[in-house]
Amino acid sequence: MLRNMLRGVPVVDKDNKLLGVISQGDIVGLVARGIDPERVVVSDIMCRYPVTVYSNSNILLAIHKMLGNRLHRVIVVNKELELEGIITSLDLCHILRKFLRKTLRFQAK
Repeated sequence: MLRNMLRGVPVVDKDNKLLGVISQGDIVGLVARGIDPERVVVSDIMCRYPVTVYSNSNILLAIHKMLGNRLHRVIVVNKELELEGIITSLDLCHILRKFLRKTLRFQAK
């Protein structure tokens, strides 16, 4: 996570089924308690029931879930609960910027 500057990652099994998610906060919590993160198994600290949306969900549902749960990311799965991806608050900022540029350019004409 540190090497790739990730604040959270999904945990999947060998069939790509979502098992949970581990966040930067989970790791920080270990360190704050004096526990060496390298001595901890991921499944012991991951959130086993992460907030998810289906890959065919409306983006507004993802935003609603992120805001309602005070999250920076939501995990995207398919109907078989296989990992499809992650939507982050940064992704949403990029979408908003693109939308605003297009909208403001249209209004300026």
